[in-house]
Amino acid sequence: MKKFMIATALVAATSTGAAFAQENDGQLRELVSTELETMELGVDVDALPNSAVSQLHLILTSDMSESQQNNRVRGVLEDYGMNFSNGMMYEDDGSTIAVTVPSNQLRARVANELAFYEAGAEADVATMSNEQVSELYLILTSTMDSSEKENRVRGVLAE
Repeated sequence: MKKFMIATALVAATSTGAAFAQENDGQLRELVSTELETMELGVDVDALPNSAVSQLHLILTSDMSESQQNNRVRGVLEDYGMNFSNGMMYEDDGSTIAVTVPSNQLRARVANELAFYEAGAEADVATMSNEQVSELYLILTSTMDSSEKENRVRGVLAE
């Protein structure tokens, strides 16, 4: 009987602790999300693991300078699959990639990159669909070798 009462007490304590942790987790994610929005970083905080959210919260509530916080936040986000090179951010979860680039800059960047490829030298980026421009951007900024990029660019332009 004594073992049963101890087990019951442990279950009650664990479930109360879990409920408390879930409530605090939601509040913590909301705080971090709000801070990241003020930094103009379009990050889905709900997609981050608890450890990343905790790290971000510690950084954002520290007494570091704003630039130090910004660098450290970006470092944590890069550790969890986000890349801020060239002022852009992408998230790679293994099956999809979401690119965040100001729309007025994306077409210009793709047009500049296409100029280096035979297939894209005469392409008019202004007349392409948003999907084509996004796909070309992903191809042109990938780590593929140049001949594979050329072939893929041809495929997108043929659509």
